[in-house]
Amino acid sequence: MITTNGHLFYMGKQFYLLAKSAEEHLIVLDEVVSSYATSMAFSIEMFLKSLNATTEYVEALEIGSVKVFRPVSKGPTGHDFEILWKKVNQSKKEILRSQYEDFRWKNMHANSLDENIKDLSNSFTESRYYYEKGIQDTDQAIELGYFAKFFYENLSPDSEPRHNWE
Repeated sequence: MITTNGHLFYMGKQFYLLAKSAEEHLIVLDEVVSSYATSMAFSIEMFLKSLNATTEYVEALEIGSVKVFRPVSKGPTGHDFEILWKKVNQSKKEILRSQYEDFRWKNMHANSLDENIKDLSNSFTESRYYYEKGIQDTDQAIELGYFAKFFYENLSPDSEPRHNWE
């Protein structure tokens, strides 16, 4: 497993688990395909960003003896998976590619990790604005679900979620 920034990993995990919950409780994915795809795409984005980010907790305010902190993460920006992937260091990429080979054969996927990153690169933006194209792509939503599952299962946060006060 690759260790990643805990704050961004847990953000990705939240969106992944939200979409999985919808998937598990629906008979027809078409009913929520846009929100499902958007949540899965955003989780992938957060997982990719977690590979290159740092987070520090800065004091936001003080109330009596209680200090309230907010997380500030620094790292890659934007929604494009290809651009985020290019910023990942080579050793992490090689480990993830190897892990993805096992994952894709177990889940009967034809594409490599790099092909999926390229093919799904703009999914977050496209799924949010699907109405402009007039179509909802259920197949792509399902592919995003598998792809998000890969990152969820193969990344390990470097820290646990923390409360924001002392």
